[in-house]
Amino acid sequence: MKEMKHNIYVVIWLFSFLAFGFPVLAQTVNSDTCYRSVLKGENLFDIAKEYSVTVNSICKLNNIEVEDTRIYPGQQLKIVVENNVTQVPDSITGIAEAEAPLRRLFLVTIGVDSIQKKRGSHLKYTVKGALDVQTFFELQEGSIYSDVITLSITGFPTKREILEQIKNFAKKIESENDVFVLYIGSHARNDSVRNEFWMMPYDFDDSDTLTYMRSAISAAEMLDAIRTPSHPDGTKILLLDICNSEGFMLSVAKSAIQEMEVCIMAACGKDEIAYETDKWDNSAFVYALLETQSPEFRQMAQKWSVKQLFEFIRVKVEAITEGDQKPKLILNTPFDDIFIQSN
Repeated sequence: MKEMKHNIYVVIWLFSFLAFGFPVLAQTVNSDTCYRSVLKGENLFDIAKEYSVTVNSICKLNNIEVEDTRIYPGQQLKIVVENNVTQVPDSITGIAEAEAPLRRLFLVTIGVDSIQKKRGSHLKYTVKGALDVQTFFELQEGSIYSDVITLSITGFPTKREILEQIKNFAKKIESENDVFVLYIGSHARNDSVRNEFWMMPYDFDDSDTLTYMRSAISAAEMLDAIRTPSHPDGTKILLLDICNSEGFMLSVAKSAIQEMEVCIMAACGKDEIAYETDKWDNSAFVYALLETQSPEFRQMAQKWSVKQLFEFIRVKVEAITEGDQKPKLILNTPFDDIFIQSN
C-alpha cells in the first residue's frame, strides 16, 4: 500500500508540473469525532469557536435548525473536527472553484444622538454606533461584496434631510442582485393610541398632536424612502437599534409584506429599551454585531447568513443584558446567501 500511495503522488506531481508548471501537494484530511455536553450559559457560537468548526456543521450533525440554534444545559452535541494535514491552496493547483459574481452593498447608517426640543434626550453611542456599523460593512468589500457604497447621516439631521438623503441614495441601486442595508440608531416612541411607532429625528416636536405627527418619521415614511424605483425586487435589510424597535419592525413589515423583499432585525422587543453603556462602549446591538469580527471568528473566516448573524446577535444581546433586551427578526425574503464574513 505504501508503494502504491507513493506512485500516486508521483503521478499527481508530474501531471501538475506538465499542466501548470509547478507541483501540487496532495491533501490528507483526518476527522475526529467527539461528544460535548452543553454547560449552563453556553451557546453554539462559543462551542463552534472552541473547536474551530462552523455553527452550520454542528447544526447538521445534531439536527438543529439554523433559524433557532438554542441549546440547553446537559444536551449532548456531536462534533466532527477535521484536521488538514496538508492544505492545497486553489492558487497553487490552479483549479479554483467557480464563484458567483460578487454583489454590491449599499449601506445607510443613521445616528441621531439628541432631540432639539427635548431635555435629557442625549444618547451617548448612537453616532459612534452608526460609524462603527459603517466601518464594519466596509470591511466586507472584496470578500462578500465587490463594492460597499455608504451614506452616513449622523448628528442633528432633520426629518426632511433623513428622508431625502435616503431616497436619493436608493436611486443609485442598479441591479436586483444588490443588497440595501439601513441601520438606525435613535430615539423612538410607541404611540399606543394610534398603534404606531415613530422614529425621532433631531427636529422632533411633541408640543401638540399635529406637530408630533408631522415631525416624527413613521414606519410607512421610512419604507417609502428605501424603495428602489429601478429595481424594487432587490433585497433590503433593516437594522433597527432603537427602543420599542419590534413595534417599528412590525409596522414596517405590515406595509412591506406584500410589495418588497425585506429582512428586519429589531434590537429589542415592543416595550423594551435598547441599551447602551460605557462597559460595551456602544449599544448592546452594535457590540454584538462587532463581536463577529473578533480574532476567534476572523481566524475561522466564519461566514454568516442573515439568520445565523441574527441568532448570534440575539444570544449575545440577551446574555449581556441579562434577558432585559430580546432582539427580534422578520425575514420576508428568500435571500439566504452569505451576508457577512469575519475578516
